[in-house]
Amino acid sequence: MPDTRTPAQIEADLSSTRERMAATIDELQSRVTPAAIAAKGRAKVKGLVVDEYGGVRVERIAVAGAVVIGLIVVRSLFRRARR
Repeated sequence: MPDTRTPAQIEADLSSTRERMAATIDELQSRVTPAAIAAKGRAKVKGLVVDEYGGVRVERIAVAGAVVIGLIVVRSLFRRARR
């Protein structure tokens, strides 16, 4: 099927496509900036320790604390065993 658009219509289509592509590239660039990535990471962590009402999820903080203490104990045991 032959293209029945005029040269002006083709130029207008190309210009429109170019503008959409530029907007898409700008959006992608803003998503991958270090600040945007850090903000996304902070939001994930906050979602793990804060409930939907803004309160702290004590049980998750306790589990994280227990894991940290466990790692400290294991590390100190390995250091003693190496002496």
